[in-house]
Amino acid sequence: MHSKGILRALVPSCGRLGWVVALAAAAGPTAWAQSQPTGVTLACPGMAASTGVQADLSTQEGRWGVSTNLSPTQIAATSASDEYWWGIPGAAWIGDSTHNGSSPFPSAITYSLKVTANDPRIVPGSARISYEYTVDDYVTNVQWNGGGLGFNPGTRFSNGSYTLPSTPVSLHSGANTLVFTTSNGGNPYGLIARVALTFDCTAGAVASVPANAPWALAVLAVALAAAGAGMAGRKRNRV
Repeated sequence: MHSKGILRALVPSCGRLGWVVALAAAAGPTAWAQSQPTGVTLACPGMAASTGVQADLSTQEGRWGVSTNLSPTQIAATSASDEYWWGIPGAAWIGDSTHNGSSPFPSAITYSLKVTANDPRIVPGSARISYEYTVDDYVTNVQWNGGGLGFNPGTRFSNGSYTLPSTPVSLHSGANTLVFTTSNGGNPYGLIARVALTFDCTAGAVASVPANAPWALAVLAVALAAAGAGMAGRKRNRV
């Protein structure tokens, strides 16, 4: 069926709003999802207290968001490559390497990552961040939750990378943001950064049996009896 016929079948008489919905449906489920970066959600592993839990915040397609002075609305970043760009293990280039070089091209690009910390066991004052990056063309600022982090304004893909050693950062309950602001003198443009965030976790609470809940005590008794029977069976099998 012709595409216009499909749209008419989907929305016979729903008006303008119906056409918008139909266009989204015809474009497929990824048409909406690809415009929104996924970010990273932090979580404590297991129930025991732990220190130095590491979260990977490295640049990756779909995870980070990107916006420019020509397109200020943030969208999910896409993978990019160029014959002159070299890699950093554990990270991927994001940006735009498909532009043909003709103007206009963006002169300022912002790459951002949303980091969500909703786990109540995370110790806020324990967070530390480290990273290694290179860029096309230059980084002009790096911020975590609005506070400045280290960078070298002269570092670019043609002369090496910049490394920030482990540095304390404030970790808010809920949303946190890591932002790289860059400048660009002509296409292509891109960023690659291997980023690690570490944090500590408190131990998880162990559920107790209420004293006024006979059913809970009964369940516990049955479980203990079953465990005892299993042990007795194993002993008989050894004879």
